Amino acid sequence: MNKHLHRIINRGVKEEDPIEVRRQIGLLNTATLCCLVTLFFFMILNTYYHNWLLLANNAVLLLLTTCLLYIYKLTFFNTSIIILCMVFSVYFFADALLFRNALQYAIIVMMVVSILLIHSNTWCIIVLSVQVALFMAYTMMEKRPPIIAPLPVYRNYVVTFSMLVILALMLLYFKRKHVQYIKHLGTLNSELLDSNRVKQRMLSVLSHDFNAPVANLSSMLTLVEAKMLTPLQFDEFSGRLKAQLNVLNNSITDVLQWSKMEMSGKAEAPLNINIRGMIDELLPLFAYAFQDKKLRAENTVTEEVVAVANSNHLKLIFRNLLSNAIKFSHPGKSIIIGADVREGLAYIYIRDEGTGMNPAVLASLRQQNADFNTSAGTLNEKGTGIGLLLVKEFLQKNNGQLIIDSTFGKGSTFTVVLPAGRAE
Repeated sequence: MNKHLHRIINRGVKEEDPIEVRRQIGLLNTATLCCLVTLFFFMILNTYYHNWLLLANNAVLLLLTTCLLYIYKLTFFNTSIIILCMVFSVYFFADALLFRNALQYAIIVMMVVSILLIHSNTWCIIVLSVQVALFMAYTMMEKRPPIIAPLPVYRNYVVTFSMLVILALMLLYFKRKHVQYIKHLGTLNSELLDSNRVKQRMLSVLSHDFNAPVANLSSMLTLVEAKMLTPLQFDEFSGRLKAQLNVLNNSITDVLQWSKMEMSGKAEAPLNINIRGMIDELLPLFAYAFQDKKLRAENTVTEEVVAVANSNHLKLIFRNLLSNAIKFSHPGKSIIIGADVREGLAYIYIRDEGTGMNPAVLASLRQQNADFNTSAGTLNEKGTGIGLLLVKEFLQKNNGQLIIDSTFGKGSTFTVVLPAGRAE
């Protein structure tokens, strides 16, 4: 029952429509449904008492009311609402005058409908003025002898009660939608504040970390152009500059991926991804970094380990975790990549023998809405702190999670948990 009722009330409501339009159509459908139920009741009552004239009148009103269920299909929706408010008000005025059936109170209901449904203030005032004039005209004319024999007094009480019920249901619906709208605005406002906080933090970090390599590159090019550097000095400065530019390149990639994720809610379909193959594909990208620190990379992942995820997302996740492991590893140590499958989940870990994290930093990273957290590496490498935040965001989009285990002074293990797939 509730399912069918919900379907009628939301008839013509589309998710892509503005929230005000959705509320407008839903309110109109609610009023229509109430009127239809009331009309069916009076049609049964008039049939029982053989009041065929009123039955015919009910049938005409039923036809007009049913048309309201299809008004959302009209091109000039708002104009149609204005016309219908006027037509129904005039109809109720004539009906009340002919039958003395208390339908003058339906004009008051139409006034409320007009206020709630008509967006244009000018047209709303015009329609309300006509409705007030009709109600006043009936008040002045109701003492005149009736054209048709008036209905029993109890029927007027029933009509008045019906109008009050319809009015109350409409206002309850409007209140409910208004409360939902306020809650929705509160949620959007909270999300906007969080988004602004993240973006402000991102910009402050990027402005600091981007400035140094760009300024150094400009200075070095100036010195080269002026022929003020010896080959030995050029080699020394170019090595340092290359390391800074590598950080800059990684940061730019992270920011572009972040921006793409923020602007588009859509992503490519997840695939069955061979983890060992992907790690083997990514490791050569860090060859110079491994060489500079004399690190050893051990990929112990077997061919059988397959995870279900977006390929581009997973590459970024592993690239950031490998970069992070290299950054905090002591020279001459090892970075071990391993994996296993348990209970339908693939656990892929990257373990380093580096500095580890103190409890405060570790607790901060484990928070649901962790902020950027950046610190220098073992050779004073810089970073933006965006990497781990991106990892967590992309894992959430792929139904995964990140588990962090770290011991200060001994190293860290970052474990990516994803749905396991089947090897092809």
